[in-house]
Amino acid sequence: MMAVALDRYGAPDVLSMRECPQPRPEAGEVLVKVAACGVNPLDWKARAGHLAGFMPHRLPLIPGWDVVGRVVELGEGVSPDWLDADILALADYLHDGGYAEYLRVAVDRLVRRPAALAVPDAASLPTPGLTAMQAIRDTGTIEVGERIVVTGAAGTVGRIALQLAARIRGVEVIAAIRRNATERLPGNVDADIVHVDDDGLARLHGSVDFVFDTVGGKLLAECYRLPRRGGRLVTAVQPVDPAACEAAGIDGRFIFVQNNVAQLAELARLRVDGQLDLGTIETLPLAQAADAHARLEAGGAGRLVLVP
Repeated sequence: MMAVALDRYGAPDVLSMRECPQPRPEAGEVLVKVAACGVNPLDWKARAGHLAGFMPHRLPLIPGWDVVGRVVELGEGVSPDWLDADILALADYLHDGGYAEYLRVAVDRLVRRPAALAVPDAASLPTPGLTAMQAIRDTGTIEVGERIVVTGAAGTVGRIALQLAARIRGVEVIAAIRRNATERLPGNVDADIVHVDDDGLARLHGSVDFVFDTVGGKLLAECYRLPRRGGRLVTAVQPVDPAACEAAGIDGRFIFVQNNVAQLAELARLRVDGQLDLGTIETLPLAQAADAHARLEAGGAGRLVLVP
């Protein structure tokens, strides 16, 4: 099969299109003919070697773990009901991914793709959607009357988190974005806006209950000052600073997305029902994977999906 792989960590040009052995499903797995694969920051961080200590990979590595396709072969013990099923899945980050014509995936990671869910939309859901949902729902109860800040709210994870937070009755939702990203906010959310490049966060110091950070770096450092004492800070980008959390009197935590087929199926339903705005999705041929990585790493690329 044809796939995009890397033999060493480095810049985007370490990715190359090549002939690779076609995988065979093992017990409890299926073989998926890939229709599309979403491109995420985790992909380029893995390619660059930034995650080598956290997620050890065997090289050569095929990246890409947000997969959409059709089941064409079953491993031992898999129900025949899965054969020919159209699916979406968050594949296992520790194994080869979906920048390829075929991918083997554990059956407990599969969600049936609704016929009304377009392939690029489905490929845009697993990592950003599950990250957003787990940050908003699985890190503590958000209660009526609370104020919630989402940083990077125009990005792929932030825009979904903003919409999920806005679905909680009786909360105030605040989108923290750069001024030039205002037009990229989802149109189905009535949220206050603060511009991080105009020191807009300063007026929120000590006044919010929950912060979900999708940016990291200098902005995360500012986020420690936003919650009231006893408030919460969640980031999906990097580990929190325990000393900063203790000094601010807040509960801070780093989350890393987990497979959850029930949540992924719910995200698919929300998209089909028109309740989830994914923004602009650009599809590129698989051979342009290196270009996709370069654009995403540079920032502001939006949602990119590779198609074999």
